[in-house]
Amino acid sequence: MGRSRLLPTLMAGVALAACSDAPPADAPPASTPPASTSPAEHTTSPTAGPFEVQGTVQAVAEDGSRVSVAHEDVPDYMPAMTMPFFAGAPGQLEGLGAGDRVSLRFERRGDGKHYLLRIAPIE
Repeated sequence: MGRSRLLPTLMAGVALAACSDAPPADAPPASTPPASTSPAEHTTSPTAGPFEVQGTVQAVAEDGSRVSVAHEDVPDYMPAMTMPFFAGAPGQLEGLGAGDRVSLRFERRGDGKHYLLRIAPIE
């Protein structure tokens, strides 16, 4: 190959290498993520909790899958806020409506969502 073709070929190779997703040779090795668990285990295993808290229902999803609750501080876990809680069992949210004061027990699971273990109106 003549010199006139060698230089453009080398430059193209350098440009392609620069576009690579590979880390530089002197970069520290990336940490290896933990082995994946089955989807069922991932979504049912608690990663935090259980926690007990009181709050006020803001809304209940029409399909009964979740409820939005303005809750008090959860000591050593999170400040007071309004957030969704997912039903831990079918029918668990029946009879609840906006404005209801409730006591609830929940846990955070591997999918990052907060699931109700118990929710009951406060009389």
